[in-house]
Amino acid sequence: FKEQIPALVCTILDLSHPGTTIILAHPDRRGAVTKFLTSFLQDFFIVDEALCEEDVLGSRPDLVANDYQDVTSNHHVALELSQCVREEKCPITVYVLRCKDDPAVLLHQFHEAYTFRYCSSQLPREISVRQGSGTWHGELLWRCAPVLCAYLELELKDCDTAPRVLELGAGLGLVSMVAALLGAEVVATDLDCVLPLLQRNCAMNSLHQALEIACLDWEKPADRFRSGFDLLLASDCTFFVEHHALLVSCIRVLLTKSSRMLLAHAERRAHVTAHLKEQLSGLSVREVDVEAAQTLARNNERWPSGW
Repeated sequence: FKEQIPALVCTILDLSHPGTTIILAHPDRRGAVTKFLTSFLQDFFIVDEALCEEDVLGSRPDLVANDYQDVTSNHHVALELSQCVREEKCPITVYVLRCKDDPAVLLHQFHEAYTFRYCSSQLPREISVRQGSGTWHGELLWRCAPVLCAYLELELKDCDTAPRVLELGAGLGLVSMVAALLGAEVVATDLDCVLPLLQRNCAMNSLHQALEIACLDWEKPADRFRSGFDLLLASDCTFFVEHHALLVSCIRVLLTKSSRMLLAHAERRAHVTAHLKEQLSGLSVREVDVEAAQTLARNNERWPSGW
């Protein structure tokens, strides 16, 4: 089930240590589930694949468990096939995985609580966020949020007037809360299913009265969001290619001649980044140097290299 994949990855990371090899056999019954799985895996693991075609399943009824070879060198896995498996007509992919970093570091992304600290900041306090179960990607803290928070501090600290800020896909609310502490008037938005967690985090940091929380559907943004904002924000809302068109369509509706947007995107896979840039064509887009912000974000916690 697609909704169980984040929890599965979390469990794998929890049970792994540096050097662990993980073997995952996946039947490609539904393309959307396979795409979601491979996107998730490639963010945390070095992935090799060995495709067991369906005709192989039908032509090798003699294949048994003791025929296996060394999976770490040849990436071949022999399966003891029951009659049920032989009759299922779909390709099976065997993924051979190795963690990109110390699993304890990678697992930090899934920890229930995360405290954001600035190393050289004028912010008066730390911000803590609690994560959800991981069954919905909006319930987790993703890599772009701390970097965008640090960039916002560099960007907004010298503002003479309080900017009006609208965040799309606010998730746990970390970016919106940082913007509010920096003096912005903030509206944090997401889908209804995410709002309780967003509200809880704002209340936990005593910021529930410092910003507004509202539902915003990218497919049909309400008129109230279409004017009056100086800055739009979004962090790690570009993970899935199938969301790009909807997100960019919403951005085009909400942007005005006097406003701008900061869109934080993690370049995990080249084809995803290329697709996003294609969708953004026609807008005035500038890639900004976030090296200083990345340094600030990394110094907060032990984040994996390359973030």
